[in-house]
Amino acid sequence: MPTPKSTSTAIPLSIRPPALRPPASAVDPPFEPLLTISEVAAVLRRTKKQTYELTRRARHGSRALPSFRVGKSLLFKLSEIYRWLDEQRERRAA
Repeated sequence: MPTPKSTSTAIPLSIRPPALRPPASAVDPPFEPLLTISEVAAVLRRTKKQTYELTRRARHGSRALPSFRVGKSLLFKLSEIYRWLDEQRERRAA
């Protein structure tokens, strides 16, 4: 009997909490694992729909969530997501 698939989206083990991520000045590695929309939504604690909306538009002078397409897939670099989050935090603090 096949095992049922889990519908919950777990954050991959390769994603480190902000306290353990490399400093922003670190050079991006030559290869960085790419995240899917579901994985980024889990990191941001948003729904997939909300995450798609963040990629489509910039709001109030901030830029849209950085992403790129490979075929029909929308993919993300975790380092760019963290950089975007830092920018958002700095904008709110200013």
